[in-house]
Amino acid sequence: VIDWSQDMDCSTVTTGNITISGGGWALSSCSANEAVFTTSGQSASTTYTVTVTTAVKDATGNPMAANYPFSFTTAP
Repeated sequence: VIDWSQDMDCSTVTTGNITISGGGWALSSCSANEAVFTTSGQSASTTYTVTVTTAVKDATGNPMAANYPFSFTTAP
């Protein structure tokens, strides 16, 4: 799940504009300020990097100021 502090333009919240290293994921839903992703096939105890790019825009059309990367690690 990605939560933003404001409503987003869900047409810009896509797997082309948000990437995750290693693949095996899909956008499940986007509504207002939340995007839900599903994953499958990730390896245990592995760190993956998600990058939200500047192509993602808020509901008024303002793009992200810069690419926003973050990481998560799967359970053992």
